[in-house]
Amino acid sequence: MGAVPLCTGATHFIEPQRSGLEAIVPAIIPRPDLVITLSGLAEFILAVGLFLPRTRRWAAIGAVLMLLALFPANIVAAAGAIHPAAPSTC
Repeated sequence: MGAVPLCTGATHFIEPQRSGLEAIVPAIIPRPDLVITLSGLAEFILAVGLFLPRTRRWAAIGAVLMLLALFPANIVAAAGAIHPAAPSTC
């Protein structure tokens, strides 16, 4: 259940995926490197929360909120971020 956020959280710290994620951060957001680091840490925390029955509900709500907050980056990716390691939407 929490394995997917755990694996995707790791991509926030491993090159070239990290640079690809930075490339899809909307230009209006300052410090894409910091945003990628913080969102990676949040994914790790949410993954642990999803494993624990006591925190599962709150972690699920947090994961939904995080997905909504990251939606603008998905729009940038869909528009075709110019970076070879940027996530593909195809």
